[in-house]
Amino acid sequence: MELVDDKLHMALTYVDTIERTGTPLTIEAFDGFAVHPTPVPGRERSSYLAAIRDEMLSEYYYEPGESPSAFLLRSQWIRLVGGSVRLTNLGKAVLRHAQRPQLQRGIEGPLTVTIDPDDPLAYLRVFDLLGGAGAGLLVDPYIRFEELFDLAELTRVDRVLTSNRVDRTGLRLKQLSRTLAQAEMTVELRVLAPEHLHDRFYIPDTGDIYLLGSSLNSITARPGVIAPIADHTGSEALRDAYAKLWRSADVLPPSSRDTAAGSTPA
Repeated sequence: MELVDDKLHMALTYVDTIERTGTPLTIEAFDGFAVHPTPVPGRERSSYLAAIRDEMLSEYYYEPGESPSAFLLRSQWIRLVGGSVRLTNLGKAVLRHAQRPQLQRGIEGPLTVTIDPDDPLAYLRVFDLLGGAGAGLLVDPYIRFEELFDLAELTRVDRVLTSNRVDRTGLRLKQLSRTLAQAEMTVELRVLAPEHLHDRFYIPDTGDIYLLGSSLNSITARPGVIAPIADHTGSEALRDAYAKLWRSADVLPPSSRDTAAGSTPA
């Protein structure tokens, strides 16, 4: 379900773009763009007369609707800061929803995603599935900071369980910790020793558990599949097992560049 139409999406994107530059944006300038984001086409005099005639003959009384700024202020998606239009946190959340990948799917939605390394949309297909599954726990021993950032931007995943193994650079955990320090990052990440984690799952708070054939960092590198686990008893056993692992895991705290310069978090 879409929360905003194309015009509102464009209006929110416009505010976000201007805000990133630090340029002031007045209500009048915002409405001037949001009402007519492209030049108004010219009209012949006859078209004006026809419009007046149609309105006079109409049984309905025409009343102007809300301006874009009035609607967005009422919805608390924008606010005025020193006379300049700015997105609220609520508005930023709606914009992220509007910007999520849009992929074609069947009427009932895909139960299985086949990963084809030659498919340029393979990565987005996986995040589209995770985004539609709702909040939950992602189990991925090899997740990197790039995928963690995308999870926060494109899905509702709020917990990640990974291993505390380091990569060849030795920076994996530091990079994950710095990513968690992003202002709008709401994901909690916990780590375990590598021997406790091997398979990859997405365990939503409700609904089917998905088995991931590949880690998120190698989706486009090899063929694979992401499929739900149909067996209810097996799913519940997995849910309980990983809930216990989650409770026993160590929290990886967010850290800034300064704090991350010390010892590697564990």
